[in-house]
Amino acid sequence: MRDYKKAAYNRRYYRRKKAEKQAGSLLGGAVMLGIAVAIFGHSTSSPKKAAAQPLASNAVINTAAPHIVSYHPDFDCSRVSQSDTIAVMLCQNSDAAKHELMFDQTYYALRQVVGKSGWKSLKREAIADQEFADCLNNVGQVNVSQPTADPACYIEKIDSITAKYQKRLHGGALEEAQRPIDEHIFLQQRLVDLHYLPAGTVADGVYGEATRKAIIAWEQDHNISPADGFLSNAAAALLITGVPATDNASTFPPAPSPIDGAASPLSTTYNSTTSASDTSGGGFILLIFIIVCACIGGLFFWIKTKNTKMAWNFVSSEINSQKKNLQIQYAQKTLPDRYGTISYDAWSKEVAFFASTRLMPILDNRGLSKYWKSIASRAVTLINQLAREPLPISAVQDTYVSDPSIYDPRMDPFDYEQYCALLLRADGWEAHATQKSGDQGADVIATKEGCKIVVQCKLYSKSVGNDAVQQAFTARTHTGSAAAIVATNSTFTKAAYEASATTGVFLIHHAQLVETCDRILSHYKMQHVS
Repeated sequence: MRDYKKAAYNRRYYRRKKAEKQAGSLLGGAVMLGIAVAIFGHSTSSPKKAAAQPLASNAVINTAAPHIVSYHPDFDCSRVSQSDTIAVMLCQNSDAAKHELMFDQTYYALRQVVGKSGWKSLKREAIADQEFADCLNNVGQVNVSQPTADPACYIEKIDSITAKYQKRLHGGALEEAQRPIDEHIFLQQRLVDLHYLPAGTVADGVYGEATRKAIIAWEQDHNISPADGFLSNAAAALLITGVPATDNASTFPPAPSPIDGAASPLSTTYNSTTSASDTSGGGFILLIFIIVCACIGGLFFWIKTKNTKMAWNFVSSEINSQKKNLQIQYAQKTLPDRYGTISYDAWSKEVAFFASTRLMPILDNRGLSKYWKSIASRAVTLINQLAREPLPISAVQDTYVSDPSIYDPRMDPFDYEQYCALLLRADGWEAHATQKSGDQGADVIATKEGCKIVVQCKLYSKSVGNDAVQQAFTARTHTGSAAAIVATNSTFTKAAYEASATTGVFLIHHAQLVETCDRILSHYKMQHVS
């Protein structure tokens, strides 16, 4: 990102003093206090004395995000050099600055997703994407000391980049990134008001490290799991109102028109002209009504919480059971391109595919599909957390020595063949590496209960092509084997998958070798039952 944004990226985190008391304790204390006040007021009220005042019918609870008249970029315009044409334009054009802030919010959401290990590559990608030379006017013209930037052109390009980055977000991160910038500013100000961010922090709608830590602290205080630093729609509603949002609730309900001046956000106005005789009986009835509503609401909330927890248990159990497969897919779909840039598009599609084909059917079969929205963000966070854990490799040594019993990408190719054979022998297969014995491309031959399988072992740093598939198919025909497999530590090309579809050769990661062979054996035994 640009140098003039460094100050915004290095905001320091302000630690909170003490955690708030549990909401249940506060509610219980408030109810008991309300009952005591109502009874006392009813028994001692006098027309000549003022009694405790209930909330008036015209009380205003303003939870609407204020409309921002003018937007400013998240850097100090007083320090911008006049030679930086784009920065000058952003400081002068409110609409362009607004769209810049919209991009910043998406960028920081994606930054939170990839984690610190992915910050550098994401930053390089953002720098490469933000090329606005086409938006400069008067370039090369005579008697023009400095070109100017076209705001409309800039907005079109920055919106395109924003949309591109949003495709890589899911769940709460996507809900947050798609929220209007006015609401981001308002939510950030709420964190300041609640002392999760230091007093005097300027709410600009950009969630840097300090704001992320503040969100996580707030989520932990309110028992929101996982505390991932994202403000989903439900979390935003809770931050504003203090009440969990229902499925159809709006995050920002419209505020009533203020009378005699604008009401500040979350301000409450009380009518202090009501007499004691008007409030003694009415206050008691109102209190009973509130208690009944609270009990009904509490019951529904308990049912929803119980079912949401049940849905999460099913989903998290399935995610954990698929950990190895997720690790393999993540390793295969997040490889850097020839320029060293990592694209997460393929991985995002894989996560969506996994959720729709594995997780949603589990909830559908149990009648819990409507709770997916509540746990989607947690599910994606858990998927990413498990998938990013590396597959087991040998410990790093000062002088590496290849060992066929321990996988390491640096190992000798023949040791890799022996490693694959050892995996199968540990599962009860009679398996041995051919060691270039001329078995027409078979690196490992495995036999169990009459079922023979040939395996091509490819220790690659690049994708395996269709020539390996042809070799494995030839070896299968030559040895009369029941099946052929190409196992690798890497990925396969499109041509390899096409050849696999016509030859029946299995293409797998070596971590799937044992289960694939066992599956072939089961199929073989079913076909040869006498």
